[in-house]
Amino acid sequence: RRGGRATVSADAAGAPLFRRGWRARVGAAPLRESLAAGYDGEEPLLDPMCGSGTIAIEAAAIAARRPPGAGRRFAFEGWPGHDPGRTEAVRRRLAAGERPPPHPIHASDRNMGALRLAQKNAASAGLEAAVHFARADASAAPAPEGPGLLAVNPPYGERLAEGAEEAWRALGVLLDRLPGWRAAVIGPERGLAHHLARTPREVLAVANGGLRCRLLLLGG
Repeated sequence: RRGGRATVSADAAGAPLFRRGWRARVGAAPLRESLAAGYDGEEPLLDPMCGSGTIAIEAAAIAARRPPGAGRRFAFEGWPGHDPGRTEAVRRRLAAGERPPPHPIHASDRNMGALRLAQKNAASAGLEAAVHFARADASAAPAPEGPGLLAVNPPYGERLAEGAEEAWRALGVLLDRLPGWRAAVIGPERGLAHHLARTPREVLAVANGGLRCRLLLLGG
């Protein structure tokens, strides 16, 4: 309240909007679902360090034209005067626009525990058939026929302190195997990017779980 005026806000969402309703468990360095949602579904996608699968599952949902949050409830549904019929009609209309993803989506990780978690999350989202999972080191990650988009959130010495240098070197090897591919790599504010052996065409400041990071865009 200020100067005789007051602002009243109503929380229509409830849980934060980045929570889609499918991720029951996360890995050691989780990525917000909304930060993973920069894919348009119109090209193959590869995440060679998939962790709990957030990037690949978000990509599959976008490619399938599934609206974000389709599997969750919102706070406004408990408001007095809410019309459940109208809400369900909107959900049915949006669901009618869904489709099978038109391009392959691959996700891999060398950690079998992380890979199992990613597969469970994909099943929880109803998208297990849309993502091809494989166990592999990033340098040898199986990629769909491209060119396409490589999107990855590699370790960079904050929440996963061990193996950051090794991971970024492996990523550089993989990029050499994928001529013509674009890449979107989330990394720290400084360091590690030199292992990619490519100069980013654009660098964007982003926040990832409270950490100040950069999104490196390569190729394209």
